[in-house]
Amino acid sequence: MSIGRLKKGLTRRTFLKASAVAGGAAAVSGLFGKEFITADEAEKGIAHAAERKSFYAACPYCGVGCGTTVQVEGGKIVGIIPRRDYPTNKGLQCIKGLTADEPLLVDRYPAE
Repeated sequence: MSIGRLKKGLTRRTFLKASAVAGGAAAVSGLFGKEFITADEAEKGIAHAAERKSFYAACPYCGVGCGTTVQVEGGKIVGIIPRRDYPTNKGLQCIKGLTADEPLLVDRYPAE
């Protein structure tokens, strides 16, 4: 393939058209995705049991340190809810912080 052939196929106008279409598609796709969940939405999905204990923790996945309420039942984590009264996240938390509980499930407890 020669350089002259590439120049004929891609003009400034076709590049701008393609960029506009790609930008529009990216903007429209952002309207439908939901990256964050609110504390009210999280509480609706979790039934509160009498034997369930709640602990406060900070999310370890980024530098923000969102406040979370970790719910434990029978020695296992059964729910992670964002805290409304925490100043950094104010009731919001990303999906990674809500679903990834690996750092909290340490098999070396108590440490020897």
